[in-house]
Amino acid sequence: MVNSRMICQADLRTRELEARLAPQRRSKRRLLTIMSVGVLSLSACSVTESRDTPSPVESNVPSTSASPSASATATDASAPVFDPPLQFDTLAALPVADDVWDGKITLGGSSSGLPLVFAGPHAYLSTDFGLERIDLATGVSDLSILASDEGIDQDNSLFGEREVYAPILTTFDDGVQKAVTAVPVNVNGEGTRPDVSALRVLHMDTADTEPDLLAGEQASHSIDLPAWASDGYGNLTARVLGERGGVVGVTASDGDNTWLAAVDVGTGAVLWQRDDLGVPTFTGNDVILATRDDLYSDGVTTAVDLLGGETAWTLDGGYGSYVAGAGPNFALHNVDGRSRLLDVHTGEEVRAWENGESWSCQYDQTSVLVCASSSGGLYALDAASGDGLWSLPDEASGRIAPRATYVWHGAIYGATENGPLVLDARTGEDRELYPGITVYAANERAGVGREGSGDIMIYPAVG
Repeated sequence: MVNSRMICQADLRTRELEARLAPQRRSKRRLLTIMSVGVLSLSACSVTESRDTPSPVESNVPSTSASPSASATATDASAPVFDPPLQFDTLAALPVADDVWDGKITLGGSSSGLPLVFAGPHAYLSTDFGLERIDLATGVSDLSILASDEGIDQDNSLFGEREVYAPILTTFDDGVQKAVTAVPVNVNGEGTRPDVSALRVLHMDTADTEPDLLAGEQASHSIDLPAWASDGYGNLTARVLGERGGVVGVTASDGDNTWLAAVDVGTGAVLWQRDDLGVPTFTGNDVILATRDDLYSDGVTTAVDLLGGETAWTLDGGYGSYVAGAGPNFALHNVDGRSRLLDVHTGEEVRAWENGESWSCQYDQTSVLVCASSSGGLYALDAASGDGLWSLPDEASGRIAPRATYVWHGAIYGATENGPLVLDARTGEDRELYPGITVYAANERAGVGREGSGDIMIYPAVG
């Protein structure tokens, strides 16, 4: 049973927040948080006795005429799971809000990373305005946390839209897992105190199966930012970089200045903070890498201990260099057509590619790094040792390299001119020739992708 008076009060609060935020809707992204909470509130107010009573607003829930694989909900313990999934039901597709993929996937199918992360039967989505939870069985957002009812730090139209990054999952020592994101906000001034910018760190317990519409304020921490965050003219962006036992790295930047800190998600305490570094990229194993690449620093990368904030090592990479994460043990350093795999603990070189190309790597979350060159080649490495496993294209066999769109648990999802397919990450062999969709994100229950050149949608895993 649900107290309909409590839910209707939540609806009134939602409408009040919507009115407060109305003047700020300059972003091209949809206000997904307000919409989804409003839908929940409205449907709850339409019942008097039971939450199970159908509501007319739930029109985007699949009908009973859909594929049988959609009949079991993602929150049902009996729903099938596939680790990793190799086939997806194209007849039971669910729509995905534009916020998920707008600007993240090109017409050619290249992905820069969707702003979501999977955990069991849900996907957790970062938006301009907060943190969303999406039921993978229905595509409906069933829980939302607004970053602020005072105002979101909006895009400056002179600098384009602000980038939104995926949440991360952090697991506390007691086993509790939370999805965490960060959103820059405005804090209204009072009296002689001016308006300032701050950071809201938002989190949701992934084991919480019942949404609580009134819990948003209890799952948010406000973090003060340096003065430049309020005085700058660029878009203020925020990102959660890494985690260890409930502690996350967070960063804020306006394009000219960058701030980095470690925050205890449980208490909101700032463990340390630094603003003497460049653009951070998390790699793994308690280390954050930050590269300052300007005329005065010449591409210096600093490795910072996540829990303590101390410098572990530095690298003079050269002007134009870029360092990115490559699984839990390595970092990838690109400069002047040369790519090097570095030991994240020491900064020492493990292997190098000197073919005039730049490389990027994806970690399958188990044991394999899948690296792609700027010319389209694929190279798989053991994520623990850095040893090479296989590469494509292979002239001896005549096999070509697919465009890798996502990797997870031993599977490489991608596509060639022949359509989507799945490779075995450990061997490089074709594993599934007809997955149904091109996959851009997935877990054991569903995938986010597209069939042909259609819209990005959620597809249930069926094999």
